[in-house]
Amino acid sequence: MKRIVLFCLFAFGLGVTQPACPGPGPNPIVNAVIDCTLQNQTTLGQLVGEFRTILSGQMPDWSAIYQRAKNAGKAIGGCALATIVQEYLGNRSAPPPQADGWAASNTLERFRREEAANATFHTAKGDM
Repeated sequence: MKRIVLFCLFAFGLGVTQPACPGPGPNPIVNAVIDCTLQNQTTLGQLVGEFRTILSGQMPDWSAIYQRAKNAGKAIGGCALATIVQEYLGNRSAPPPQADGWAASNTLERFRREEAANATFHTAKGDM
């Protein structure tokens, strides 16, 4: 009788599979907030001034602004880019043409995604 019980336990034990333990899951993605009000305001102001110069022409060169922001780094460059996009989209007497508005927004979103790990930029006028 013991052999039958052991045989059954052994047979059923082999047929039952335990679910694989996947271990800890991936770390949740937490978006960082870069506080632009605490960054080096002198350097930030100079970079925003450069961006304003680039935007003053007929056709804004968002790729040049992106490259300069990238060269300045995630915090300073990103804050300057967020500031200039806020100004460009919201602080004008007339809204920018739709294509230019999308170009501004897309430039900031590309920077956030590719350079700043989807961080939010906290500026004096709000979060971007």
